[in-house]
Amino acid sequence: MTLFRCWAVGIVVLVVAEYVQMTLVYDPLVGPEGVGSFGAALALVHLPNLACVVLATWAAARVHPEPWREMPVRHLAAACVVGTGRREDATAGNAWSNAVGPHVHGLP
Repeated sequence: MTLFRCWAVGIVVLVVAEYVQMTLVYDPLVGPEGVGSFGAALALVHLPNLACVVLATWAAARVHPEPWREMPVRHLAAACVVGTGRREDATAGNAWSNAVGPHVHGLP
């Protein structure tokens, strides 16, 4: 049950952080034409995504209760499953990107 609670907190933090990122970074800075260069894509797309995943991983690790933190495999599973599950090539990640901001990746 403790793993599910950690994962739930990580998912909530990830969804909220991604929403804030989409509304504050993507829409005003990227615009409908998409990014023009690799540097712009790195700065406006990939680094903010990394920050969201790190924040979700940190939140999930902080929620994991103390007696279970002593077991490295369980603590690693509690902390890193949400960030690992949020890959860009995953179906949910593509669905999220296409639903909320298809213009970010230069899609029409």
